[in-house]
Amino acid sequence: MPDVNAKVFHLGPLLADDIPVKLIQNLSKKGLVSLDIQGYLRRVWNKKVVYQDWPAKKKILPYVSILKANEFEMELVTGRKNAWDGAKYLADLGVREVIITLGSEGSLIYTEGAFYEIPAFKPTAVVDATGCGDTYMAGYLWKRVQGKQVQEAGEFGAALATIKVGASGPFSGPSTLATALLEQGVLH
Repeated sequence: MPDVNAKVFHLGPLLADDIPVKLIQNLSKKGLVSLDIQGYLRRVWNKKVVYQDWPAKKKILPYVSILKANEFEMELVTGRKNAWDGAKYLADLGVREVIITLGSEGSLIYTEGAFYEIPAFKPTAVVDATGCGDTYMAGYLWKRVQGKQVQEAGEFGAALATIKVGASGPFSGPSTLATALLEQGVLH
């Protein structure tokens, strides 16, 4: 890995062996580590992707500052069905900010002993949900790096994900569009 400096290193492995655990430990010495946990729960078995718990979670999560999981991933890795209980469990393993995305129900962020409920915005159309979690995290992290509070960052990430779900392929809308929609009350 080249010597890269950043405030936040966001990691989004596709499969469990994509990103060595040692890399997370090393990056945590240079900045905040943000992790989308999904890849660490995926294995290829008989040419099919299967999901299973992440055995190294207790060893590695103390090095992760910000963690994102959807409700299925959260239940798999924590054994809890309730998002509030799952978020607390992950925080107890050392994660400072836990984000649980709940699809059309919005998202939940737990940090410093407080919960933030982020609303889901109603999309004009549902075309392609692929990459919505990545889009959410890009918006969330961008706002957090700017010094914005958790609620505002979560709502911005949710707004970007709402715009993304209305189009096929990666997010291509300008970030100012999401800000304008929030300010005008178009997205709630």
